[in-house]
Amino acid sequence: MLQLYSEDGGTVEKGRSTTIKTMMYAGTTLVHPSEVKWAAFSAGSYNNISGETGETIVITDSMVTDQMWLRCTATYDGEDYVAYYTIDDITDELEAYTFATVEKFTNSMGFGAVYTRCYRDGVEVDPIKSTTFSDTAPVGASSGDYYYHLDATNKTCKLKKFNGTNWNDANENDELTYNYYRINNKGDSLDTTLPWKTDRVIYIDPSMINGRMQFICEVVEN
Repeated sequence: MLQLYSEDGGTVEKGRSTTIKTMMYAGTTLVHPSEVKWAAFSAGSYNNISGETGETIVITDSMVTDQMWLRCTATYDGEDYVAYYTIDDITDELEAYTFATVEKFTNSMGFGAVYTRCYRDGVEVDPIKSTTFSDTAPVGASSGDYYYHLDATNKTCKLKKFNGTNWNDANENDELTYNYYRINNKGDSLDTTLPWKTDRVIYIDPSMINGRMQFICEVVEN
């Protein structure tokens, strides 16, 4: 098992760096990898950081814009193990957090949504219209209410708005741009040219996961 951790909080700010360390176990025994590679996510894929092959890495503030997605690949006994770590630049004004309505699927059943919320100085920027994600419309809604409709047949998510009588597709646009990229269970980037999705909220189900999937959202201010 490979884990990444930081003793100094794992964040950077102007003039201050952070150190990310590896911790590897074979059963309950602490071991050391024979080879380590560090990579940073950029432009849809992870790229190796030149010269970084040690069990620790120092990330400076100049290396991070808003957030940095870090991948460590460590080799032990001929097998590669992968772990990830997200580093925040706490001097940046905009902070983005990506959530999932379901953490795991059982027996290849179910569906859910992945969505991102952004904050500046503790205040939500481009506030999400609703935190209701469902394949059925909410009961007891008032005119002007929203919800995100999950369509398991078409594998889509659409924002709906209640006009007092019916639920219709909402016409409102998001203020920010949300670019989603996928990393598969082998740590490979699946979207190296263009984002996989550019919607605020995206539909997911077991057919899209293939064991394990990591979703990364790049938020762009328009």
